[in-house]
Amino acid sequence: MVKKFPIGKPVSGKDLIGREEEINQIFELLKDGHSVILIAPRRFGKTSIILEVLRKLQIANFLVGDIDIFDITSKRELAEKIIETTLNNDNLPLTRLFKSMKENVVKALQQVEFKSVINEYEFILGFSDKQKTDEELLDDALNFPQEYASKKGKSFIMAFDEFSDLVKLNGETLIKKMRAKFQRQSQITYLFAGSHESVMTNLFVNKTYAFYRFGRVIYLHGIKEEAFSRYITDNFREDGIELTDGVLDRILKITGGHPYYTQLLCHLIYYSLVNKTKKVTLNEVEESYEEALAMEGVYFDELWSSLMSRKGHTAVLISIASGENPYETYGLSRQNIHRIVISLTKSGYINRKERGNYEVTNPLFKEYIKRRKGYSSRGE
Repeated sequence: MVKKFPIGKPVSGKDLIGREEEINQIFELLKDGHSVILIAPRRFGKTSIILEVLRKLQIANFLVGDIDIFDITSKRELAEKIIETTLNNDNLPLTRLFKSMKENVVKALQQVEFKSVINEYEFILGFSDKQKTDEELLDDALNFPQEYASKKGKSFIMAFDEFSDLVKLNGETLIKKMRAKFQRQSQITYLFAGSHESVMTNLFVNKTYAFYRFGRVIYLHGIKEEAFSRYITDNFREDGIELTDGVLDRILKITGGHPYYTQLLCHLIYYSLVNKTKKVTLNEVEESYEEALAMEGVYFDELWSSLMSRKGHTAVLISIASGENPYETYGLSRQNIHRIVISLTKSGYINRKERGNYEVTNPLFKEYIKRRKGYSSRGE
């Protein structure tokens, strides 16, 4: 059975829609040796784009690597991931090797499948040396892709997803170290992706930051309505399901073209029809919308609780979600509001639109906020 409207993981093939222009642009830039900085809100399809670009580069005979900083909790782990993703080009069992070394070094080194790896890349033994610091291991790892590419005689494309999350690893010092090493690497081109627009913009556009003008900055926007309209209609039509008048417009109005939430809403609508009617009405859309809000409810409750501990943040968010001027939020000085707006932007809760207006980046969180104020968009 073909899964319809997949959620919760990167998409490919016919489910990767409306991104052909961005994929081709990033592919050509990287192929020609220009590093790229891809910026967009979370769940906006960055990872799917990264994986598709790397797939095309592999076909074009490039070495590739991919690291998600979001999942990394220490410099040692980052060092391991850099080495693992580099040697994945040789299909070597590095994940199992590192795990075995942590459990029992002697036993790990006796295993036949690991001997060839250790013989060729002896420095990996440093990860079993308790005398070596995380800083020393990371230094070795940051140099390794260049050494590996030189040995193979090929160009290497390294992608870092959620790069702005490096702040949790003593980011400023680490970022300076990475820039110092990366700018001297002749065979490595980098793709940096991140969700916190203001943080990523500062890192790569602000003159005072280490990665200033390191590569081409590309901002990822929502998928165009016509692309989503075709995709949604075709997916339902393949199973003989009809969309009644107003359904498509309502789906796209709810999600605003947000890739993840459009997929989620259509996923819920589709599977609500199993063994039922072959027709989607506005009633099914609204019921699935409520289900999506309920599914995200626990996550939104946690976000809201964390924001309530920061004075004025929830009040400003309510103003923005309601379409009001945040600088007229009751009970707060203009100076405090400006500070809060900057904080919310850096954290990825809001982004700036044209003419100085702001919007909540997550369309369902926006509805959640409105309902806390006692207002719902149902029936708009």
